[in-house]
Amino acid sequence: TMMLSKEDKKKLKKLNTAKCNPIKGIDKTLFVLNKEKNEEMPPTLGYKLALNDEQLKSCMQIFEDNMTDLYQQSSWGLNLIEKREELLHSDARYLIVTAKEKIIGFCHFRFDVNDDDEPTEPVVYVYELQVISAYQRYGIGRRLMEIIHLIAKQAELSKVMLTVFHNNRSAAKFYEKLGYSADETSPNTLGIEEDYDILSRSNIKST
Repeated sequence: TMMLSKEDKKKLKKLNTAKCNPIKGIDKTLFVLNKEKNEEMPPTLGYKLALNDEQLKSCMQIFEDNMTDLYQQSSWGLNLIEKREELLHSDARYLIVTAKEKIIGFCHFRFDVNDDDEPTEPVVYVYELQVISAYQRYGIGRRLMEIIHLIAKQAELSKVMLTVFHNNRSAAKFYEKLGYSADETSPNTLGIEEDYDILSRSNIKST
């Protein structure tokens, strides 16, 4: 089997240093979202290397509000301590969406490998994409993913990956529209019965 090359290992290591700025060179106008009619200030996006306590609390709250039911229905169950640790992992990177000085959405991503057991390439892995319900349907999730695709492109990574529950139909549809399909490492591709899919999108073509 193909394994992760020395070059790829080096690349990942470099991407995972605190010095690495993954949004450098990405068009700044993408970080401001369209103004809603009744809003003085449009939501803005920012990149974060680490979350402070306040930000962590906000992100956890959004996750709980959006995902509790889906996780409780899943084979994984809901483990908030684990989720909190995942968000605090040293390789975790974030795009944070703020409106009226409050966090209204976030994306937790990492420079990671495509498969823990048999890694063959470095990828951008989206761990979490959450927007509070009041701000859903405004294209915020789409904009976050657009930036993720550009981050992958800049880092010269050919793939973006993520996991989605079967019963999260709206998310599956959202990612399908963005050009995602079942990855070769997905349980379904391998004929294994699971209640989630691993999706990926090749990032060679420009977004």
